[in-house]
Amino acid sequence: MPVIGIIRAVACAGLLVMVFTIGYAWQNGDFVANGAAILDLPWGLVSLLDAYTGMVLIGCWILFRESRLSVGAIWVLSILIIGNLASCLYILIATLRTRGDLQRFWLGARADEWRASAAGG
Repeated sequence: MPVIGIIRAVACAGLLVMVFTIGYAWQNGDFVANGAAILDLPWGLVSLLDAYTGMVLIGCWILFRESRLSVGAIWVLSILIIGNLASCLYILIATLRTRGDLQRFWLGARADEWRASAAGG
């Protein structure tokens, strides 16, 4: 399987896991009470900071690869609100739009610019 296919499969799996996990938590948990309990635990705080650090890094990559700041900003805001469900969705869409081009996947709108500079133009 090509690398882009592996990335797409992992994004799909992550998206499905997040949808079902969020659905489960929505049905069986209390967002406010559970969130307060997590913040009271040292490892709960570490987990949240770890997750948000990853979200910010993914957000930086999205802002880099998108041609329009507004589109990137909407994706970053979505990630900060609903978490890695949005990250997985973004990555899935990116793999589909690149049609197997791994450089276009990583560089997005900057892929042609990079290719031109690499070719000496």
